[in-house]
Amino acid sequence: MAAARLSVLTVVRAIAAKAALKRKKGHEHSLEQTLGQIGTLEQQINAIESANINRETLAAMEKAGEAMKQIHGKLTPEKVDETMYVILVVCT
Repeated sequence: MAAARLSVLTVVRAIAAKAALKRKKGHEHSLEQTLGQIGTLEQQINAIESANINRETLAAMEKAGEAMKQIHGKLTPEKVDETMYVILVVCT
């Protein structure tokens, strides 16, 4: 009778152990999926941050271009050549 109880207890423990291993495997799989999702989200965050930096850079370059147009105004290559000629004549 003691052997039968021991055998039943061993079977119950084995079933419980198998169930625990299945749960563990399920949790490990869930963890792997979650880590993969975190990695994907981090890549997306980096892409968004990079896009924002590019957008800000483009806006700054557009403003700089507008400022350069205002600074140079009606400056032409001919006016530059004329100014360079005057400087050359004055300096020599």
